[in-house]
Amino acid sequence: MMNVILKRFRGNQLVRPRYNILAFINLSLSLINTFLIIKVFGVSDEADLLIIAQLIVAAMTLILDSLTEQFVYYYNNLKKQSVSESSCFYDSVVSWIVIIQFLCVALFLLSHSLIVKVFANDLNPALMPLFERILIINIASFLFIPLTKINNYRFNADEKYSLPYVLQMIPIFLNLLCLVYMFAFTKPDVILYSYSTLLGYLVVLVAQFLVIRSFGSMFKFRLKNKYVKKYFIDSCLIKFGNNIHNFLIQPVISNSLSSLSSGSASLYGYANKMVVALQSLILGPSSNILTTKISLGFGDKDVGAIKRSIKSYIASVCLLFMSLSIVVYICIPLLFSLVFKSILAQDVTVIQNIFLLLVVWQLMATIEGAFNRVILAANKSWIFIMQNSIAIVIIITVSLLLHSKLGVFVIPVSLILGQFVNNIGYINYSLFLMRQMSRMQK
Repeated sequence: MMNVILKRFRGNQLVRPRYNILAFINLSLSLINTFLIIKVFGVSDEADLLIIAQLIVAAMTLILDSLTEQFVYYYNNLKKQSVSESSCFYDSVVSWIVIIQFLCVALFLLSHSLIVKVFANDLNPALMPLFERILIINIASFLFIPLTKINNYRFNADEKYSLPYVLQMIPIFLNLLCLVYMFAFTKPDVILYSYSTLLGYLVVLVAQFLVIRSFGSMFKFRLKNKYVKKYFIDSCLIKFGNNIHNFLIQPVISNSLSSLSSGSASLYGYANKMVVALQSLILGPSSNILTTKISLGFGDKDVGAIKRSIKSYIASVCLLFMSLSIVVYICIPLLFSLVFKSILAQDVTVIQNIFLLLVVWQLMATIEGAFNRVILAANKSWIFIMQNSIAIVIIITVSLLLHSKLGVFVIPVSLILGQFVNNIGYINYSLFLMRQMSRMQK
């Protein structure tokens, strides 16, 4: 089987060894970070609070992501006109994001109590003071997240795919230092861990601007640009449509976890972290390259190139993702029995089963992601709004009906069912758009 994978990789331009080596290093650091979190915090209330806070921040991040969603497509199109045009566009987008993110952080901090009620209404009241402190620190990270994302998108658009992976190691490394310090010298402290994450985002942002400056591109604060208004409108519409279900999923997940017994959030969070780590290794480099290739192919009206990129991406990425996921699934009981002896055997089985279900969901989402980039390039926000609205209704309905029967497993099961419906819709819509493009060329 590995020979088949290697043959596909050798002929696949979307999977380049250099980027996957960097992603592998990133994966290794992420896994060590996850294992240390398990070792330091275990299955505990503190771990539950940290994971629920991270889920809330992930949901709120989707709102700010609306500022960056269409950057690669606009930037690439403007770069075809002139490099100076694309640089001025970048400066203007960043300038507006600086203003907007400060306003958003202020709004989130003022309304953090409301956010807690929406996302974790059933949380144990005794844990609420600590949880609010964790959440406020994590909300402060929004001062840096949108800018780091827009800079990463610029690196990818300029085909400097390795830079985001190198810089992304900084916050993980700082988290590792924090966890090692707590493990060796002091007691577990989720507040200290949250501060290390915040510091990591700040360091990454500073490093990004230093790298951009080293390329001879000096950022200039400018608000006026003839493309910016349309860019933000298109980005917000696309992000709203593309992520309406992702945003609404988070309250479902976080409220489900906060209403379950102590430790349930930890079990789900640890399984999810392992899946995300695998995803960053397999999907990250190839996904960024695919986005750029589809953007360029759509601009050139080259349907053949778009189809070849999608086919190559799915064939190689899905095969490797499945293979590594099977290996991790088999190794989970052995790993926990050797390293995390304090965690009960039945809890390890729960983590293993949640991991398997989340892998199925991510595999389906990977296939969807290959096709919905065509819809993103076509700027068809209404497709995302309609399709994702159907998916979120299914996810919420399944979660409400089966919550008491499935417990923590209701989350991955509902995600799989919603994703199945999305896959059918997005594949058909993207194929229709490509047929339309082909007819226009004739």
